[in-house]
Amino acid sequence: MASGALQYLESQRNSRPELAEWYAALADLYQRKLWHQLTLKLDQFVALAVVQAGDALIQLYNNFITDFETKINLLKLAHFAVIVSRQYSETEAAISYLESVIEKLRATREILDRGTYPLC
Repeated sequence: MASGALQYLESQRNSRPELAEWYAALADLYQRKLWHQLTLKLDQFVALAVVQAGDALIQLYNNFITDFETKINLLKLAHFAVIVSRQYSETEAAISYLESVIEKLRATREILDRGTYPLC
């Protein structure tokens, strides 16, 4: 596993054996660049109660989702961002995070509107 995103998934797979199958499935879809299927699997994954504890989703977003965020449906990315924002213990940190995601969404939307960005 070469990329930082895959390294993150591998480290999580090793440190959280109860979720090893999930992390393996995410890695497989990521490596095969099956963005739609990866989005669907992520949607199921982030709904798991065990994943919503602590800052697990914040780490998942920062170390994995950001690697391919421009390749997935923008509405789904916004959905994931809202779920992740709920894990911030400080309101200001959550707002700052959401504002940064909104900027990324706007920038990606502008590129898509110009028709210059190939979605896989």
